Amino acid sequence: MNQDLHSFFEEISGHQSVSGTSLIVSYFGDYLWTCGGGIWLGNLIQAMETLGLNQRVVRSSVFRLHKDEWLTVNKVGRKSYYYLEPARYNEMLHANKKIYHSEKVAWSKRWNIIHTSLGPTNSSKDKVRYLQHKGFGLFDKDFFVQPDLQQLTPEIKQEITKTISSAKIFQQAELYSESEETLKNMVRQSWDIERIAEDYQQFIERFRPAWEIIESMTDDAISEEDAFKMRLLVIHFYRRIIVKDPDLPTELLPEDWPRKEAEQLTTNIYRKVHAKAMTYVMDSSETPNGKLPVPSPNYYIRFGGLS
Repeated sequence: MNQDLHSFFEEISGHQSVSGTSLIVSYFGDYLWTCGGGIWLGNLIQAMETLGLNQRVVRSSVFRLHKDEWLTVNKVGRKSYYYLEPARYNEMLHANKKIYHSEKVAWSKRWNIIHTSLGPTNSSKDKVRYLQHKGFGLFDKDFFVQPDLQQLTPEIKQEITKTISSAKIFQQAELYSESEETLKNMVRQSWDIERIAEDYQQFIERFRPAWEIIESMTDDAISEEDAFKMRLLVIHFYRRIIVKDPDLPTELLPEDWPRKEAEQLTTNIYRKVHAKAMTYVMDSSETPNGKLPVPSPNYYIRFGGLS
């Protein structure tokens, strides 16, 4: 192995973000989502061991994910095969769309507003996080705002009112203000964009050296296992940031917003290693019906197209 690459893996595998549960979710989202969705537990243990997670940690993480209804299990003889829980499909689909198919929609200058009556309970905190996951910012007590970018479909509105019975939704509202500073203050108050920008910057500083290493290497010099680890790690760290990014229109963001640089860095690394990484997974995984299925055609349109 390239010594610089070895040092990078050694350092990043010990990062606090590389926990068993979150890394396994990233593995299912990036690899297994497009290849039938399931895998034998023994294969999952082998894959995670390459990143320093021992068998005990993996088994404990899978148990927790199953308990939290992230994974479902299919037992065949003495073997257990794990799949993404169907109830999580929409959540994973939403995250993957943000990761692999980023696009900017023209903003109409209008806003979606939700008024609720939540109160200071733990359940209310979960509902706040739920709305934030949908791209809403907490503007003021019980008031959530979101730039209208055609994402508030009838299905999502129905889901929101079912999840939060007190929610009253106002769509395509117009904010009257002649001050650009009013808008900027509204954005700063509703979303922690400084924290998100800092997370993107740390991601860039962490993975730019890795890209410089593998960019200088020939394809033959990168092993399938190293390609697998690099692809999973870059998506894992990128996913943790982008699912919290509210996808605000460019007009509402600082001029030096770092998302584009982080996205390009992720794309470069992914395109460089994706094929060898997928070969590693295909050759070392099984399902109840035999080999892992080949990736679906949708896999090849990730990041604007994969060779």
